[in-house]
Amino acid sequence: MWVNMFAQSMQLVPLGETNIVLQKETMTINRIDNHIQVTTDYEFFNPSEAKTLMVCYEADPPDMRDDYDFDQLYRDNPQLRNFKVIVNGKVLPYEVAHVTYQFDEDYQRTKGKYYSNGRFHDMTRKECEEALKDEELTVGGMYLPFYYVYHFNVHFNKGKNVIRHTCEFDLFHWISSVEKEYSFACYLTDARRWANKGIDDFTLEMDLGDRESFMIQPYFFKDVKEWTINGKGKMTMEENWGFAEQSGSPVFHMQEGRITYKKKNFHPEGALVVMKRRFFLSEYNSNLGEYECLRADFLLDIFKERYFRLSLGMLGYTGNTTFTAEQKRVLRNLPFAYRGHVFKDAGLKQYFESTNWYIPNPGYVDKMEELSKNEREWVQFWSK
Repeated sequence: MWVNMFAQSMQLVPLGETNIVLQKETMTINRIDNHIQVTTDYEFFNPSEAKTLMVCYEADPPDMRDDYDFDQLYRDNPQLRNFKVIVNGKVLPYEVAHVTYQFDEDYQRTKGKYYSNGRFHDMTRKECEEALKDEELTVGGMYLPFYYVYHFNVHFNKGKNVIRHTCEFDLFHWISSVEKEYSFACYLTDARRWANKGIDDFTLEMDLGDRESFMIQPYFFKDVKEWTINGKGKMTMEENWGFAEQSGSPVFHMQEGRITYKKKNFHPEGALVVMKRRFFLSEYNSNLGEYECLRADFLLDIFKERYFRLSLGMLGYTGNTTFTAEQKRVLRNLPFAYRGHVFKDAGLKQYFESTNWYIPNPGYVDKMEELSKNEREWVQFWSK
């Protein structure tokens, strides 16, 4: 499966055959502002005598539409930061190889064999610069012609070995400019390169922030019941956009907390693909003509779907749209409903209980000073 966005392997993989088993893996993903922080704890079992094995981490490059100079691009992946591997308590040094893509019969980019006879097929700086001039390798100048392989030697003791891997990467935006506010992909299938062809005990924990609605494509799981919400949240099913082969995907509406996926004898067959849809008012307001006054109703319907980051800028031009006093009350109370305010008013209660995301929180007390600057401006605007 090819995913058209910036992606990371998210798996440490061996170079060459090995009898080492990946017994347990716990991956923790947190969104902090506009980047993703990943911490992965592994437990490996080496059934034979102690040995040293070359291990790597594969990282897709940023898109050529991003503004990076070649020195940045050649040194390492400028969107990947704070890369660290700790083995049995010791931080390992690493090197970065630049590996060219291969193409399959459908002319899709694939990752070929880049390590043989104890050496990497690492492109030199000059070779990378020449490849940038190749229209085929760059797909018409859209993509970098190489990806990165972070590699290091790991000494595996006989028996249990504990590895922690940490890194941060930027959320990808340009491909999301129309439909998605952000999206990212993590390849999980690389875990199948270990001796047991997977992970005996796998846990994925993900916290993308408070008051967030995001979709997870059902590529590596089949049953949404395998996911658990830890905190205050809801899950709804939504038809995919641009993914016709799928009948629907779970959308998590998280007031606060995280979601968890657990699987025994996990042999992943797809990637973790996460998307947050963009607020796109013009999609609902185009070609309304003389019925432009319906825009207020459209707006209230939009806010039933998912959490959005409230700001007056998201509304754009409102024309001559007339909002009733009741509609203004609903819009004014959105920031408080996001946090679980329990409404006694029948009209507000009916509206917010009809949304996908509302979760009453009896312990919540409204405090304007706890709202963001944009949210305070929002409340003041709709209070007029």
